[in-house]
This record gives sequence, structure tokens and C-alpha cells, in this order.
Amino acid sequence: MSLAFLSIQEIFIGIPFLVLILYTLYHILNNRTLSSSYKILWFILVLMFNILGTLAYWLFTKKRT
Repeated sequence: MSLAFLSIQEIFIGIPFLVLILYTLYHILNNRTLSSSYKILWFILVLMFNILGTLAYWLFTKKRT
């Protein structure tokens, strides 16, 4: 697979967003403070709304203590 069809700007903007989304999905699955139904809800929201879902998750969920 070649990345020749992507510009440098797309790579430098897209890769960090992809990493952030993947880390958010990992965090959702390993967050012990969320119930199973909330994990499913957040997982679907992040998959459907990518950046907005990720931002909403980090803004509206409680931090681990």
C-alpha cells in the first residue's frame, strides 16, 4: 500500500487524530468506572463521530482517582 496519494499535511494531521481516536477506544474499554452499557454507548459514539465523539468522551467522563 502506498501513501503517495496523501499530502504531507494530511499525514501530519490525520495520523495524530487516528492515534487519539484509537487511544480513546482503548481507554473506553479499560475504564473501570463505566458500566458495560456506557462503554458500548461511548464506543459507538467515538466510532460514529470520530473527533467530536473523542472530545465529548474526554470532556464528559469522570477521571479515574
